[in-house]
Amino acid sequence: MKCQLIQTSKIADTNLAEKEMLGFLKNLPETCFLYREFKLTPGYIEQTKGLEEQRPDFVVVSPRLGLVSIEVKDWNITANKYEWADQYQVKRTNKNGEEEWLTNPAEQASRYLHGFMDLLKGQGCNLYVSSLVAFPKLSRAEFGNRILNIEVLKNPQSKFYLDLDKVIFKEDLDKFTLDPEKLLTGILAKSNRSFNYLSKEVEKANRTLLPSSFIVGDFSKRQATQKKLHVISDQQREWIFGIDRKMNYLLDVPGSGKTNALISRAIHFVDTSPVTNSKVLITTYSGNLATNIRRIFEQKIQDESSQAKYTKSIVIQSVPDLLENVLAVLFSNSEIEEHRKDGTTFEEWVSTNVRNILELEPDKFKVFDAVFIDEIQDFDNFYLQVIDHFLKEKNYFFVGDIGQKIYERQYDLQRLGIIPYRVELPKSYQMYRTPKHIAKLAVDFIWKDPYCRNDFEENGYRSNFNYSNPADYVAEILKTNDPSTEIITKIKSFLGARYVHDDILVIGSQDLIRNLNAKLQQEGIPSVIGESKNDGFVVLIEFQEAKGLEREIVLVAGVEDLYEKSSPKGLFWEESQKIKEDGLSRRKIYVAITRTIEQLIIFYEQPTNPFIADLLKVNEAILAKRG
Repeated sequence: MKCQLIQTSKIADTNLAEKEMLGFLKNLPETCFLYREFKLTPGYIEQTKGLEEQRPDFVVVSPRLGLVSIEVKDWNITANKYEWADQYQVKRTNKNGEEEWLTNPAEQASRYLHGFMDLLKGQGCNLYVSSLVAFPKLSRAEFGNRILNIEVLKNPQSKFYLDLDKVIFKEDLDKFTLDPEKLLTGILAKSNRSFNYLSKEVEKANRTLLPSSFIVGDFSKRQATQKKLHVISDQQREWIFGIDRKMNYLLDVPGSGKTNALISRAIHFVDTSPVTNSKVLITTYSGNLATNIRRIFEQKIQDESSQAKYTKSIVIQSVPDLLENVLAVLFSNSEIEEHRKDGTTFEEWVSTNVRNILELEPDKFKVFDAVFIDEIQDFDNFYLQVIDHFLKEKNYFFVGDIGQKIYERQYDLQRLGIIPYRVELPKSYQMYRTPKHIAKLAVDFIWKDPYCRNDFEENGYRSNFNYSNPADYVAEILKTNDPSTEIITKIKSFLGARYVHDDILVIGSQDLIRNLNAKLQQEGIPSVIGESKNDGFVVLIEFQEAKGLEREIVLVAGVEDLYEKSSPKGLFWEESQKIKEDGLSRRKIYVAITRTIEQLIIFYEQPTNPFIADLLKVNEAILAKRG
């Protein structure tokens, strides 16, 4: 495994020395973080004040090296003459005799050294800091032959001009191509430095340097892979930083990091926007999903400076909340709540009045420079028309997963004029969240249905999903005569072990969830229906609302309450409608299965139910293969 590279932009093709150095440093081991982007504090800025470039080209953080900053120089020592003037400056003379004064690389390295010492000290981090200079395109011999006053650098008393023991040359890269860490530890050994820092010190330094857009705001606490600082994958980095802004439509599988990429891309938009004080909207169709997005967002922006900057620039609101913002122009909260009580006509009432208000005042809500939409597959034209009224100009980014489409809503982006053309980004098919055997259960279950499979294939999906979570958990599918009692027993068992309330999610039918909530309250177990804004609750959610959530433990019941083709409901429906409704139910189960980070338990009462029969059959094959 190679090191984790942190960069939001690629090195210019003309900067050959930096490209050479990057190719070398990328072979550092996985315990290392390699930065081309890092945070600045006022103390660091003060230490590097006066330098033309206040950031070194590379920063390495690792247990064996501490923090090493590396300033790379791409000097053309053949076409130009270089002469050390003093501790602070180097004179460069080109072939026409024109002179230019450059900052002494040793002076740059020294200023970076003290800047990083100040930066880490402010965070209570005790990593050793060192600073090096690199000439990756020059050999030692060439450097010694062509510097006009090289004898100045050879004088032991003049190390402050440039300490050659702390300079990397081309032959160093050639010699240590496969083991760059050995080169760096060797340089540090010359200063009598050898250490192996605790991971918590390294993580503290990384959290100081790491841009918010790189942090994965996973809810999980106990999964082995989450015990180290968790950052975005290479694929997610491409989604966030590597794509052209016109490429704005991303479909991929559950647990691939779409939502995380969406939030990171919004943060990156704020960081790079030419508009001063730009405003960004992150939205989705459900309040539960918006709460989950807000949780991930808050986990990303952990230091105070980031919080102040991004919470001012980025607004996270669901479409229902946006609709109520519009309604507030004409109606009070009490009037809206009064209409909400009549659930059968509320949606129509909202739609009619929102359209009227926006027609009368089309520009009243235009405050955002960009909008980022999660779960686009479950939007409709009305939702998108409303969002369009909140934008100054049409600047969109969409993510979604056709396999998780659980509403019959439809939209036409081109007809709405939201984007001039639709570009779909490459899918990763990487399911990072759900353990491999459980993820396979979900995929094989959904692909068994011809209607769902056809929908997948029409949208460019293939069946070669990658199950990246190596955890060896397999789904438990258990028969019961009393799901609520069995679920409560399991919850008590988990709470008595190493889990807490926040680790547990129960997904089921509406009646089961309401009944279970009452029983948990009687048992003194804190629970809440819907995604919780606070910690300390077992979360209970209906199948329809489960999307976007994730927990260590997921318990599922009430599959038999979902519509399937042979059920009495819809007896006189057209066959096409029965197939569509059956497919929507299957998608809801697919979503429920892929919510888990560790363990999944599905309770059932009717083994003849076609969904249960398929789950049992697929899981039996997985168990047999696992052995």
